[in-house]
Amino acid sequence: MHVLRSRWVGFLLAATWLIASPADASPRTYIKSICLSPEILEVDLLEVFTLPVGCELIDCCPGCPAADALDWRIRIGGKSVEAATLSFEGLADPAALKVEGAAEHTPDGATLMRGRSRLLNLTLPEQGRVPLAGLRLRLDPDFLGHAAGSGRRDETLDVVEVSIEQMLGSVAVNEFLLRYRLKSCGVLEPCDVVKQQGKQGADDSVVLLDGRDGADVCVNDEVRRGVTSTLVGNVKTKGSCTSSIVGVFSRDNAMAMLEDPPWTDTCGDEVAAALGPAWDMPVNLWLGKMIFVPDPGPIATQDLLAANALYDENKVGIAFVEKQRKQIPTDPGTLAKVALACQGLGGLESAGLYVKDQLNVYYGPVTVTGQSCDDRNMVLVGPAANNTTLAHELGHALSLHGGELEWGHSNDVPGMTPANIMWVGDSKIRTHFSLGQAFRFNVNKLSMLNKNGPRQGPERDCPPKPSETAPEPDFECPGLALDWSRP
Repeated sequence: MHVLRSRWVGFLLAATWLIASPADASPRTYIKSICLSPEILEVDLLEVFTLPVGCELIDCCPGCPAADALDWRIRIGGKSVEAATLSFEGLADPAALKVEGAAEHTPDGATLMRGRSRLLNLTLPEQGRVPLAGLRLRLDPDFLGHAAGSGRRDETLDVVEVSIEQMLGSVAVNEFLLRYRLKSCGVLEPCDVVKQQGKQGADDSVVLLDGRDGADVCVNDEVRRGVTSTLVGNVKTKGSCTSSIVGVFSRDNAMAMLEDPPWTDTCGDEVAAALGPAWDMPVNLWLGKMIFVPDPGPIATQDLLAANALYDENKVGIAFVEKQRKQIPTDPGTLAKVALACQGLGGLESAGLYVKDQLNVYYGPVTVTGQSCDDRNMVLVGPAANNTTLAHELGHALSLHGGELEWGHSNDVPGMTPANIMWVGDSKIRTHFSLGQAFRFNVNKLSMLNKNGPRQGPERDCPPKPSETAPEPDFECPGLALDWSRP
């Protein structure tokens, strides 16, 4: 059985206040790379993190009431930064927020300049979900214009640091250090091009490439960027190489995958990748009373919106579409069937609480935070879930699952961080799917996207994560931690 542990919430902490341990004195550090190139200059350079508003000392925890409101001390450094924006969701009294230093107040948060600033009176609700803050960096166009033409490939051009101390009075109760490494992508000489047709939106697409390059070397998992046209150097016919593919990932569009594209051995090839709308996956919501949550309907709506936003932000190309929502009858027999759903369907289908070949999400009085059943079309969400639990469990339905040690969790995968949505345990920031995960969601034969039928296209056998018996894939599937430089 798979159980996802979420952040502590108020009613669970009530029994643990007396044994809570002090906060770790060292800040949690999250490191991301941003790849600068002329192509990326065509879109806004934004890097998104979601931060919980709260702390980890007795009487001060995410979602718990505090004796006083919290203050944030913020420091932003880096010559490439023009400004940053913080937007808050779920504060008890947003109007009470005040700013000091290098900051300006906005309707939902603050605009921050380089240097030091303070946000005062961040008020926590007495119950409910943890308030969250979204952080976006805006980089200086003058710096980008200078950096785009300089630097060797992978050379660091700047390091941006955002330090956040959450204060209860004079005591630091939670700290984050976000570090952005800006690097040079290098510039390819004009030769072969991947052209995207029918694309919706103007974001910078990610192109995944396998094949034989101009030096007759078999290239595996080369990642390139481009809005509608992407230079890929000289890509030759497949020859003796194991694989030749082009995969295109972008917001609002389904992943496009071409096997054995029509490359030639000379420059000037233009390979067309036809893009269409994101794949629609029907979702049925079954709603039952939970502890302290008599009506989970609004939470289910928020969770589905959050899941769609995360999958779109990470260019997965899948949209979860609500087909119906119904209340779960409150009689003990039906509630027991739901609580034990992952042990077998029982009478859920005959009771009209299950739709075959579609995703079924159950909100009810279950003892788990979140659970994906052996029937991957069944997901349970409990009262201790957080705003990324549903997105995490849907990742299991989309093939990141397996045996007891093969759930597809990212904790022990080299290169993964707590920012990954499939991370479990002490994960305060979950906003990212890797490119390797997005590939599996779309192409893995075990993904419900393929098994349920919404997607038609090439499929692969991809293990959920590396193991001794199933090491990192080579040409069949990209490595699980393979990613693209954000944004």
